[in-house]
Amino acid sequence: MSKKYVVDYCSGSTGYGWRKEYDRLDEFEDFVDRMRHEYTASVWVWDESVQGFIFWKDCLSYKPSIDKLSDPFRDRRTVTKKCKEVTV
Repeated sequence: MSKKYVVDYCSGSTGYGWRKEYDRLDEFEDFVDRMRHEYTASVWVWDESVQGFIFWKDCLSYKPSIDKLSDPFRDRRTVTKKCKEVTV
């Protein structure tokens, strides 16, 4: 059985890279947060539940082209991937 998330990393300066699978966001989110500020790092995160990328940052760039991880209202456990509205 495959995991829910697949993270691909590559260092543009050395060519070193790896691919790992994870079950939960908290297992890799700190790494992605560190790499989002690295100019030479390439990082991709695939979400198996939606069959799509939720994070994509190319080498030689500071800005990710896809970044669903930094959304403050996200909830990757729901069908819509958004927090439910709270009514008072």
